[in-house]
Amino acid sequence: MKKLFPLLVALLLVSFSSSLISQEMVSTDPMPRNVILEEFTGIHCGFCPDGHKRAKEISDQNPGKVFVVNIHAGSFAKPGAGELDLRTDMGELIDDAAQVSGYPSGSVNRSTSPWGQSRTSWANLASGILAETSPVNVAVKAFVDIATRELTVDVEYYYTSDGPSQTDYLTVMLTQSEIITTQSGGSTYNPDYVTEDGKYRHQHALRMILTEGGAFGEPITTTTQGSFEARQYKVTLPEMIKDVPLELYNMEVVAFVTGNKSPIYSGHGAKVDFDKKYYSDLGLTNLTEEPEGIIFKTIHPMIEVVNNGGNEVTSFEVTCTIDGQDYKKTFDGSLMQDDKTTIDWGEMEVTPAGTFEMTITGFKNINGGDLVDMDATNNSYKFETMAFTEKAFGAETFGFNTTATPKNCAFDHSQNDGFYIYASNKCGANNTQGAIRFALH
Repeated sequence: MKKLFPLLVALLLVSFSSSLISQEMVSTDPMPRNVILEEFTGIHCGFCPDGHKRAKEISDQNPGKVFVVNIHAGSFAKPGAGELDLRTDMGELIDDAAQVSGYPSGSVNRSTSPWGQSRTSWANLASGILAETSPVNVAVKAFVDIATRELTVDVEYYYTSDGPSQTDYLTVMLTQSEIITTQSGGSTYNPDYVTEDGKYRHQHALRMILTEGGAFGEPITTTTQGSFEARQYKVTLPEMIKDVPLELYNMEVVAFVTGNKSPIYSGHGAKVDFDKKYYSDLGLTNLTEEPEGIIFKTIHPMIEVVNNGGNEVTSFEVTCTIDGQDYKKTFDGSLMQDDKTTIDWGEMEVTPAGTFEMTITGFKNINGGDLVDMDATNNSYKFETMAFTEKAFGAETFGFNTTATPKNCAFDHSQNDGFYIYASNKCGANNTQGAIRFALH
C-alpha cells in the first residue's frame, strides 16, 4: 500500500505569505457531526437483520450524514460449510474494543461506554450526535481502475476549532455491499434483502482498513483550528479476501477522525467510482398511480426503466407481484446508456381483503444472462396498504383454535402486542390463543 501526502509550499511575496494547499472537497465552515454507525453482526445472528434494517432506516432518514459499517465478528460470524466468511482481523479487534456482549450491537461514533449498544438505542444516540458541532470536517472520494484493480482514495480533513486532543487519528475503511450468502433471521426481520433462493444481500461489510496503524488509524499530529491536510491512499485490491470475491463495483469507503480510538468526532463516506464503460445497471422508477382510499377494484402497474450503464441492453425480464401472484414482462429492443423505456402491465383487476401488496422487481436475464446488474438498490418498487372489497365479511380460521375469524379485515398490531406472527405457536392479546382484535371496516 502506498500513501501520498501533499506538498505544502509557503511563498513570501513582499510582506505577504500564504500556504498553497489543494483543499477541494472538505468544508472549512463549522459543521454538525456526522454519524459513523459500526454494527457488530454475524451470519448466524437471528436478530442481526433487524439491526441491519434499523441502521438503514437511520441512514435513509439522514442522507449524507450517517454512514454504516457492518463488522462481522464474534461467534455468530463463524461460517459453516458452504458459507462465506465475512470476518476480518481488524474487525475482530474493533469488536473486542467495543466490549460487545450480544449481537447485534452497534457503536454510534464510539460515544458510549462500552461502545457496543443495543439496536433500540441507535436512533436516539445518532440524533444526539447529529445535533452537535464537530471540531473537524472530513471528506472522502475514491476511484478504482477496473483493469488494474488499483484503488485510489483521497481524504481531506479541516479543523474548524481546536481538537480536544493534541494527537487524533484518521481511519479509512473499505466496505463491500451486495455480498450474497446465508443469514439467520433474514426472512423474519429484513425480508426485502432476502434473495429468491433464500440467501441474503449483505451490505457495507468491512473488508479492509487502508490507513497505517491497524484497526484504529494513523496519527494526526496537528489538531489546532485551521489545520488542513489531504492524504491519498493507493492499493491494488486482491481478487478475494478470504473466500469472498472483492467485487469492484459494489464498494464504499468510510473515513473518520477519532481521539485515541474514541470518540469518533466526525466522518464521511462515498461509493467507490469507476469508469462507466464497465458499468451495468438498469434502474426503475415507479409510474403507477397508487389507489386512494380503502376500497378499490383495479390497479395499473407501470414503470420507467433507464440504462445507467455503458453497455447496450437488448433484453431483460421484470416482474410485478400482486398479492403473491407474479406477472412477468420481457423487454426486447435496444437501450444505450441513458436511454429509457416504459413497461406497462395495463389496468388489472384486484380483490383486496385486508392487507394489499404490490411489488415490481427487476432485472433478470439481462442480454440473455450476459450482463449482471451491478446496483440492486434501484431495482424494485413496493406499494402496500390496507384495502377491502365492498362485500360483507367472510370467515376463515387462520389456525386460531377452530373458531372462524373475520376475512376482509385489518389486523391491528397496536392492539395485539402478544401476537407473534412468525411464531410456531401463535398467541393473541394477553397471551391467549384466540383473543385477536381486528379493525373491521
